[in-house]
Amino acid sequence: MKIMNKLDPFEEIISKKLNQHQVEFSYDSWDAIEKKLPKPNSSITSIVAIGLILVTSSLLIISSYIGTDHSTPNLNTSSSTQKANVNTDLTKEFQQKENTNTFHSNDVIEVSEAITSEKIIKDQKIKTNQDTYINQLNNDNNEAIFETENNLNEEIEKPTNFENIDTNSISQISHPIAEFTISKTDICQEESIYFHPTENESYSYYWDFNDGSSSSDSSPNHVFKNSGEFRVTLTTTNADNLQTISDAIMITVNEKPQADFKFEKQVEDGNPQILFNSNNSFNITNEWDFGDGHSSTLLNPVHKFHKKGTYLISLKQTNEYNCSSSTTKPLEIKENFNLYAPNSFTPDGDGINDSFIPESLKLMNVEFIMTIYNKQGKLIYKTTNINQPWDGYNQNTGEKCIQGSYIWIVQLINKFGENEQFKGPLLLLN
Repeated sequence: MKIMNKLDPFEEIISKKLNQHQVEFSYDSWDAIEKKLPKPNSSITSIVAIGLILVTSSLLIISSYIGTDHSTPNLNTSSSTQKANVNTDLTKEFQQKENTNTFHSNDVIEVSEAITSEKIIKDQKIKTNQDTYINQLNNDNNEAIFETENNLNEEIEKPTNFENIDTNSISQISHPIAEFTISKTDICQEESIYFHPTENESYSYYWDFNDGSSSSDSSPNHVFKNSGEFRVTLTTTNADNLQTISDAIMITVNEKPQADFKFEKQVEDGNPQILFNSNNSFNITNEWDFGDGHSSTLLNPVHKFHKKGTYLISLKQTNEYNCSSSTTKPLEIKENFNLYAPNSFTPDGDGINDSFIPESLKLMNVEFIMTIYNKQGKLIYKTTNINQPWDGYNQNTGEKCIQGSYIWIVQLINKFGENEQFKGPLLLLN
């Protein structure tokens, strides 16, 4: 009795497929087919051969099954005869294919699929190797990066040995200090202002006043000639030639008035006087000094000078920024003006120069008080009426005054509301 070989999984599948077609499988026939096959030289040849065998066997079995008369089956036909016919047909078909080396299209497809399967397996192995190599590179890079970060962290965490630092050398290379103070930041045009550095060091100083001028003094005094806003800075340089520029300080320079005036001589009511005209008008405070002890705050005043001589007339003007300016001019008075009062009179009753009163009072039409004093300073006469001049008599006693020198004084309020006083000597002749 012949011993049957054990089927591998692939053969088991073929066997099950054949049994499903209700055709009995014979081990003897299968062994006979294997003996006629050439021995494979490579793995690819074995796969092709096995595929051809399976395809051919399937086609022959199916053809035999279809060609059988199922309507009137021959129940007396023995199973051994059917098995022999199948084996014979398979053997002939395989020999015919082997001699002619001719393959059907389905055979070629099976072979191509087998080759493709093997290529896919190889590609998968190559892909697996590539992934493994890339993962290894990434792991190496990560380790290198991690090692570098650790080294950097170690360098950063190293404590500084401050004991070895030379603090003297640090102070020697430090930048100079550039800070300063000023007396005020809001000034008037042409006003002097002082600048002072906060540190009194042996620096070189450069002051930029932002008006086209500068200074190298340590504490300069500067005058801004023009109005406006100016950003003042200080640059200091130390012995190591290191420089520091200070923060700018804004200086506001307000415009000041330009005081000036003109004057002209006038005669009003027979009295000579001087009219002064200022060159400014609005938002100005005026202070006049006429040089004879009199003053005025009017914009355009009028003033009378009683005696001849040269007077220095000064004007000071102040604007809304409290900025002021002054000017002074000389004025020459060539003759005395004392209300045109005569220096003597003769009260003898002849009708010629018999009384005394200043001639200007007759024309001025102002309120006045005229008083007469003797040498001892006693009041002997007083009048407020232009029609009551002094006639040479003592008003207190009614007696005629003796010949000699007397003093007269006139006090009045002019048309500008100003108080004025006039006085002079008077000689009484009998």
